[in-house]
Amino acid sequence: MIISDGIMDQKPKNVNKFRMLYRDAVIGSGILEKTAEWYVHWAQKFVVSIKGKRLRSRSSDDVHRFLNLLECQHKPPYGARSAEYGRS
Repeated sequence: MIISDGIMDQKPKNVNKFRMLYRDAVIGSGILEKTAEWYVHWAQKFVVSIKGKRLRSRSSDDVHRFLNLLECQHKPPYGARSAEYGRS
């Protein structure tokens, strides 16, 4: 698996819609608005991390592989492991 810093391979309108909907969901779950962009950033990194596999078809194993790869690259998002089990 390769982590890509590129833009999601979707139309810009869909990317913006995803960002807005995901950000709203994060804020609606109790995350502070000023912190929501951090969650959006890492969600987008996960989306582009597996080319050719739709987001809806991914599993918790895909999330674990993504987090393990980030740890191997010494780029773990702060609180990522605790985020698996609730808020940090």
